[in-house]
Amino acid sequence: MDDIRKLYNKYLNASFPNRRVDEIMGIDLVLIDSDAPGLINKYIHLVGNSLVIK
Repeated sequence: MDDIRKLYNKYLNASFPNRRVDEIMGIDLVLIDSDAPGLINKYIHLVGNSLVIK
C-alpha cells in the first residue's frame, strides 16, 4: 500500500505533459488524467480501511 501511496503522491505533483495532441493511439489523455486520480484515491481509502473490493 505504501508503494501505491508514494506513486500516487508523485503523480499528483507531476505536471501534465505539454502536448498538442489530446489523444495517443485513440486514448484520450485528458480523460485518463482526470479519471485515474479518483480511482486510485478510492482504492487507497477502501483498502486502507480494510474493506474488500469484490
